[in-house]
Amino acid sequence: MEIALPDLNCPKSSPQKPSKETLDAFEVQIFKQFDNIPKAEWADFVPDSKPFLQLPYMKAFDISDQQDLRTFYACVRRDKQLEGVMVFHLIKMDDSFKIEAQEKDLATWDKVSHSIKNWVKTTLNKQGYSLLLCGNPFITGDHGFHFNPCLDQSISFHLLNEVTKTLQNFTSAPFAAAKDFNEKQIAGPKTLLRYNYKEVFAQPNMVMDIREEWKAYADYLAAMSSKYRVRAKRARKGGRLLETKLLSAQEIRELTPELNRMYNAVFDKADFHMQQTPTDYFPNLKEQMADQFQIKAYYVEGQLVAFISYFFYDGLMEAHLMGYEQSFNREHYLYQNVLYDLVEVAINMNCRKLILGRTAMEIKSTIGAVAEQNYLFIRHKSHITNWALPAIFQRLSTEEWVPRSPFKQESK
Repeated sequence: MEIALPDLNCPKSSPQKPSKETLDAFEVQIFKQFDNIPKAEWADFVPDSKPFLQLPYMKAFDISDQQDLRTFYACVRRDKQLEGVMVFHLIKMDDSFKIEAQEKDLATWDKVSHSIKNWVKTTLNKQGYSLLLCGNPFITGDHGFHFNPCLDQSISFHLLNEVTKTLQNFTSAPFAAAKDFNEKQIAGPKTLLRYNYKEVFAQPNMVMDIREEWKAYADYLAAMSSKYRVRAKRARKGGRLLETKLLSAQEIRELTPELNRMYNAVFDKADFHMQQTPTDYFPNLKEQMADQFQIKAYYVEGQLVAFISYFFYDGLMEAHLMGYEQSFNREHYLYQNVLYDLVEVAINMNCRKLILGRTAMEIKSTIGAVAEQNYLFIRHKSHITNWALPAIFQRLSTEEWVPRSPFKQESK
C-alpha cells in the first residue's frame, strides 16, 4: 500500500512549522507487510544504534504469531533518497493491554483519588480501544523511527505526524502515541505538541554505566560500599546451587512452552503491560539475530527455574524479557542473581552501558542503575478526551520507590 502525503497548507501564523514548499519535496510510502519494504535501502539506512529497526529483529517480529497486533512500515524519500523510516503497531487495549487496579490502605482523600485511578484503569481495560504506537511495545526506548540526522527535527516530526494521521484514519484507532524519549532527546519530539499531542511522563528506564576501570566483576564489587557489597555476596552465596547455561536456538525452540509459561507468570503480575509477546517470539529472535540475542537459563538440580534474555548492540547490553519460578526466588535469590549476572556479563563484554528497562526500579538501583526519565507523546481523536489525557496519566502514575546508590562516595 502506497499513500502519498496530502497537500499541506501551513498557516502563516505558525512560522515554526515547515513550509509547504519544504514538505512538498518529500514522498511517503506506507507498507502493510514487511516483505514489501525496500529491504536493501532500509538495511543501509538504519544505524547500529537502532537494532530494533534493523532487518533481523523486524524479521523475527514479523514471522512471529502476532495475533491481533498489526504492523505498518513507512519510508520517507526526498529526491528518491531515503530520509526516514518508521514502524507503527496497532495494539488492541484488551486482555493483553493491562493497567492493574490495586487496593491500598490509604487515607480518606487518597482513597477517593485511588478510586478514580482504578475507575480509569478499569475503563481503559474493558473498552477495547485501539492504540496506534510509533515505538516498540516490548522494549523501552525510541525504537519507532529513524531519520537522517541532518534533517531538521521539525520536519521529521511533522512527517511522523502526517503518517500517524493517515494510519489513524485507515485503522480508526482513537489513540496515537510515540514513545519513549529521554531528557536529551525531548526537544525534537516536543514538535508533536503543535499537533495536539500531550506530553506525559512514562516510567523511567533504569540504566547503568559500566566504568572503564571495571575489568572484572571483582572490580565492580570493590567499588561498592560495604553494605551493598555484603548484600551482593549474600545473594551469590544464596544462589550457589544455581547452574546457568546459554541456550542455543534449538534449545530455545524446544523450551519455548516453559519459557513462555514463566514469562507469562511475571507478565500477569505487572501493574502495566502494553502487549503480550507472541508465543514463538524467543526462538525467532535467536534464529534471526544469532549472537546479538542471548537467553541465559537458570537450573536447580536439573530443573529450569528462571531465564533472562538480552541484546548486544553498539557497545550496549540491553536486558529484555525474563521469567522465573516464584517458589524458588527467595531461597535462591533468583532475581538478585540475575541482576548481578547481567552486570558481570556487561563487564566481560566490554559494554559501555547496561540497560535494565522499567519495573523493579528500586532493586535495580541497588546494583547501580540510575533512573532515566522517559516521556510519551499521546493523542486522542476526541478533543475532550485529548484535553483530559495529562490528568488521566497523572492518575495512572505508578510505582513509588526510593533510589539507592550502592557505590562508595569517593568512587562516584
